[in-house]
Amino acid sequence: MRNKLFFYIFLFNLIVFSATAQDLSRRDADSMLHALRTAGEDTAHIRLLLRLAEFEMFKPGERKADLDSADGFIRQARALNAVVKSPEDDGYIILEQSYLANEYKDRAKGRQLLEEAIRILDKGNNHFLRGKAYSALAGYFDINNSLEVPDRMRAFKQAIAAFKDGGYIMEEAYAYKMLAETDSSVEGTEQALNQSLSLYNSIHYTQLQGVYDLFASLYIFNGNFPEALKWGLKALKTAETVGDSSMQLCTINNHIAIIYELHRDSVNAIKYFTEALRIAERFDDKQTIYLLTHNIASIYFNLQQPLPARDLLQHIQERYGPPDKGSVITYYQFVSDALKVYTLSKQFQRAEPYYRQLAGIKNEDQFPKNNLSDFYVDILDYLLASGQYIRMLPYLEKDEVVAKAYGNPRNLARLHKLWFSYDTSRRDYKSAVDHMLQYDALYGTIYTQAKDRAIKELQVEFDTKKKEDQIALLNKEAMLEKAHVKQANLVKDFTLCGILLTLVIAGLLFRQNRLKQKNNRIILHKNELLEHLVTEKEWLLKEVHHRVKNNLHTVISLLRSQAAYLKNDALKAIENSQHRIYAMSMIHQRLYQSDDIKTIEISHYLSDLIQYLSDSFGPPANVRIRTHIQPLTLDVAQAVPIGLIINETVTNAFKYAFPFDMHGTITIELSQTGPLVQLMVADNGIGLSHDPVHTNTESLGIKLIMGLARDLKGHVRFETDQGTRITFKFPADPFDTMSMTEYSSVAATSPSQLPHRIPE
Repeated sequence: MRNKLFFYIFLFNLIVFSATAQDLSRRDADSMLHALRTAGEDTAHIRLLLRLAEFEMFKPGERKADLDSADGFIRQARALNAVVKSPEDDGYIILEQSYLANEYKDRAKGRQLLEEAIRILDKGNNHFLRGKAYSALAGYFDINNSLEVPDRMRAFKQAIAAFKDGGYIMEEAYAYKMLAETDSSVEGTEQALNQSLSLYNSIHYTQLQGVYDLFASLYIFNGNFPEALKWGLKALKTAETVGDSSMQLCTINNHIAIIYELHRDSVNAIKYFTEALRIAERFDDKQTIYLLTHNIASIYFNLQQPLPARDLLQHIQERYGPPDKGSVITYYQFVSDALKVYTLSKQFQRAEPYYRQLAGIKNEDQFPKNNLSDFYVDILDYLLASGQYIRMLPYLEKDEVVAKAYGNPRNLARLHKLWFSYDTSRRDYKSAVDHMLQYDALYGTIYTQAKDRAIKELQVEFDTKKKEDQIALLNKEAMLEKAHVKQANLVKDFTLCGILLTLVIAGLLFRQNRLKQKNNRIILHKNELLEHLVTEKEWLLKEVHHRVKNNLHTVISLLRSQAAYLKNDALKAIENSQHRIYAMSMIHQRLYQSDDIKTIEISHYLSDLIQYLSDSFGPPANVRIRTHIQPLTLDVAQAVPIGLIINETVTNAFKYAFPFDMHGTITIELSQTGPLVQLMVADNGIGLSHDPVHTNTESLGIKLIMGLARDLKGHVRFETDQGTRITFKFPADPFDTMSMTEYSSVAATSPSQLPHRIPE
């Protein structure tokens, strides 16, 4: 039987392949290149550059020109961020640099950059980037090294936590899938797979062939072959339905072939192994090609058919050459298969060179015990068949040490059979009989285990068949009883007229049922159409927000160009307008980047806006900004007035509150108490002296603040107490009439004080 270890090596090779799958299409990349032409010098521009860099790195093919192009995009992003100064984008840039270093085969530098990116991203709130970074970190731990598996699992769990915090369901599901591939425990693997499948189903994701294939692998490991075959065929059908033509198909076919081989169905096993080999050849994946070649040859050897195995090995060697000696297990497996071909064909002279290569293995510690035992047995089979009994003893002794250490009853049984043949050749019949008795005892144990497993499978099959027969019998009895009742009723109660009436009624009911089914289908179709229209509307709204943001940035650029020709009050007016427009553009930028286009997380938006205003004014060394902003989700119609209010009040404080380099602090607080939201902007500057509420003023800033407060259905209050405090209260829910009434009673009795300066 084929060595199961190669099944797991093959599986993990495909995991590495699937982990590098890209998310962007060529059309997406072209769209982003077009967007770069109109993008402003902001975070959105930086992220467009970085997504293009990622596309160039991970698109199919290994071309240096693509990596150089990615490097160029990253350099542009780094230069732009030197102006924007976004810490979050610093982490994003370093993350992409780590990807690039890894693609350039500098894994040490890649890991160093990745760990630096994680340190930065852990301090921010971008859960998506943090999840990507931890997923990439997991790739630096060898899944075949038991000492590194816990670190790999820990990294995937951190990625899962990040994606879950950010609400990225698809990425969370994929991280659970990778965790399942890593976890060596049956319980942990099954739990992670169930979680991954549940998350994928919650978003109606259809490309589930990878998850189904992992379920098949799990049941192969458990020895539940009927369940494994069910999941394997389900994975294959799903892959064909969604048009998957990747190496994932190779994995699926390989696992189905393994299941048939374990069921001793050689015809189907060869069929699916051959299909897997065809896919691997299409992708020119040589490592996988050699592994599948060994799998197919092993079946021919079990069938005592060396000629088809020889033809296959010759075809692979002529087309791809022998395996690389750097892949020691694959290389010596190929040599071992060639030795078996000529041993079974009785061509011992042609087998001799392959025997010498196997016998020349030096570092035996680099092989798993089961592989090493297989190599020894291949050598012993050759020596026994060619009559070279004297050479057998060292390999019998070596295999005995390995077989006992590995503890595999099948390997021990075949070893005792070889000892029997060796002892018989030396006429040591006493020792030969002892080894034959031990062989019989071990074979009996193996047979008993196989028989017990077969009995259990038959018992399950019998119980299932018994239940089906019982259900069928009950159905027949019910049908007979129904027929008797109907016959009695017809004889006793019905006349010809009644029969005709019954038929008419039945016809009407049938027609009504058909109409009902037709109406249901129409309603279902309309519901699907409405869902499609809603989804399309949401995408169109995102596109509108994107375009509005771009148009606002165009206006800002035009104002910036106009400002170069203006002075004094006109210049100040242009600058104030730039700030106001930028405050609104940030809303639209966040909306088209968010899954929710109706609301906005106000704390993130205000942090970016305050940072922008601070950068725009310097900030002065004598002025410090202190913020306490509670995380709130507000309607877009509320976010725009709040942003403009903060723009006006903070801009005014920077300009007028601290003359003559006076030291001070600007405090911004946003919180919700019950149904009301309170926004407070205060400074400890020179204070106010005129009442903007009760004094007529021509100031655009004051009028704008008053108008924005009315838009929020709220109230503004000006106070002077060792500085200036402006407080806004408005209902969190603009449609909550109770909270607005409650607030109106408060506003009617609230005092106002006069401002010393008029905001512009």
